[in-house]
Amino acid sequence: MSNITIKNVIIGAVLLILAATVAILAVKLNDSVTTKTISSLSFKVGGLDEDGFEVKSDSTIVSKNFISADGLKIELKDGKVRYKIAFYDKNKKLVGEVSEYYVSDYEAEELAANIVYAKIVIEPTADAEVSWTEVRKYASMLTITVNR
Repeated sequence: MSNITIKNVIIGAVLLILAATVAILAVKLNDSVTTKTISSLSFKVGGLDEDGFEVKSDSTIVSKNFISADGLKIELKDGKVRYKIAFYDKNKKLVGEVSEYYVSDYEAEELAANIVYAKIVIEPTADAEVSWTEVRKYASMLTITVNR
């Protein structure tokens, strides 16, 4: 083998080891993260009735799917919205009542043992009619995290 070929093999091996090391570190770092953030894309125009069922509403937005209630934490980044939380059991039946509107941060302390899921309703405080183009804007005014 010539010096150029040996040099190319050594460079290739070093790059392969470096890529494998970066991949392993990325996996370990991802495993160390214990929470996940709910995306603003997880919301749609709509609301919840007093029984926790989705209803048509053009004044609020609601989470499209059920969110894990485990470690639910909501940080209000902008006072232009307020939000409600509805809690559900493992069969996705409402537990208790849909909350009153919150205007500050929320962190689940100890939830009842039968609470597994939540749905969140967000209401803008200065916009009477929410269009589908505004959903992301209003949903991003909250940071919602849950345990993985």
